[in-house]
Amino acid sequence: MPPSTLSFVDTQFATTYGIPTGSVYRFFLQNCTAPSSFPVTAKRAPLVIFSHGAAASLYLYQTILSAIASSGFTVIAIDHTYDAAIVEFPDGTVAFNNYPPALTNGTLAEQDDIFGNLIVPVRRADVTSVLDAVERGSIPGLESFIEVNGTNVSAAVIGHSLGGTTAILAGATDERVVGAMTMDGVLVGEVLNKTVDVPVLLFESEGSVTLNNEVGPSFNASWANFQTWKEWIYVNGTAHLSYTDLGVVVDLLGLRDQPSGIIAQATGTITGIRILEIVWRWSVGFLGKTLKGQETAPFFGDPSEEFPEVTTVRSNL
Repeated sequence: MPPSTLSFVDTQFATTYGIPTGSVYRFFLQNCTAPSSFPVTAKRAPLVIFSHGAAASLYLYQTILSAIASSGFTVIAIDHTYDAAIVEFPDGTVAFNNYPPALTNGTLAEQDDIFGNLIVPVRRADVTSVLDAVERGSIPGLESFIEVNGTNVSAAVIGHSLGGTTAILAGATDERVVGAMTMDGVLVGEVLNKTVDVPVLLFESEGSVTLNNEVGPSFNASWANFQTWKEWIYVNGTAHLSYTDLGVVVDLLGLRDQPSGIIAQATGTITGIRILEIVWRWSVGFLGKTLKGQETAPFFGDPSEEFPEVTTVRSNL
């Protein structure tokens, strides 16, 4: 993480979850960098765009994004400026979350309206901007990305929470998006009235009741809008933040059973490594089908004994 972001996240983890100050500085994620003589192209590693949760940060999802990238995909994670908790630019300039007051003191209906009809469309525009930049060849390291048979760029968009809502809206409104996946993202606002003609994968957590129990009902309300391949799964033992790095962090620190129960409420009872494996397997299966034309993985539609935590709620497979 950049220095100001690292300090911010360390303080946030300490004040919100009781994680000892300085703990975040102890973690390092090892990466393997491809040599410049091996340019990244759409054929070698198709494009996946990731959108973070409300008031979160792309740096809170590094384990799952790294796992997906290591499986043969080019992953671009977006920090949505003034929406993310903190965005630190290369020159050191910092922008903090600047949500309107109604998201703190407004009614649930007012909050859903702001998220669904104001913030998510702006996020979707960010996705469009990134796709435009890839097509122009203006992203460092991806200059030759679309030089495959002269085709335009195509991508899958995935996200957590509000980022998942963003992914579904992008799938409905940008023809370059060929698949959309949401991890525990309530579908609200504009997206509820959109037809989605690309494959859709929906994750719901057991702890989604912490989101006013809106996740499952919103998936149900939107189900008929999804016109092609679609699956909705429910993962036992999960909570809303199970899909972030928080679970891995607290397990490595031995803090999951913290007496206050705050961590358990946020991350559920499933271990960080186990939910990472589940999300990785389902994500790579989904992305392999949508971006590489691979056969549908056998656990879709009917999870095997290998994944007893996973229940298929609805599927057309």
